Amino acid sequence: AVYNKNGKEIIPPKYNKIEDAGNGYFKIYNRTGKNFDYAYGLFSPSGEQLTEFKYREIGQFHNGFIKVRLTPKYVMKSPGVQSKNTEHQWTFLDENGKNITDMVFEDAGDFEDGLAPVCKDKKIGFLNTKGELVIDYKYQKYSGTKFIDGLCRVGNENERMGVINTKGETVIPFE
Repeated sequence: AVYNKNGKEIIPPKYNKIEDAGNGYFKIYNRTGKNFDYAYGLFSPSGEQLTEFKYREIGQFHNGFIKVRLTPKYVMKSPGVQSKNTEHQWTFLDENGKNITDMVFEDAGDFEDGLAPVCKDKKIGFLNTKGELVIDYKYQKYSGTKFIDGLCRVGNENERMGVINTKGETVIPFE
């Protein structure tokens, strides 16, 4: 169970696991069905359930958004899904639990400087907070790819490293 600072129960003790999702939100793990399949749902700081239990994984809120990985059952119901890989399908929610995009990604990072790295066909592009792909999938996937103070270190198809700005312009050449 979860109680507010006044001792009032806001989430009952009927779930398998309750975890912190940042900014006062909760990600709640629940086993469902006769096969004991599991999924996470997102709950607000006041205990309101914001989403169905349909996520295999939920990250932490970062700059007002949270990345979530759909369970295979829900991936096939998502518009725009073309990948047959149902194990790694990520998308983003806002603080109301609403999807910011219909796109799903093989992998995703957190939002920094208004952009989040997203992966498709093992290439990295960048999504803005409106759910629009603003820098196309053309960079190599590297751990820790994110913008800091408007700049991001990325690799090109020749595995050379360079730095781009939030407009996708090269500011340090790939060498």
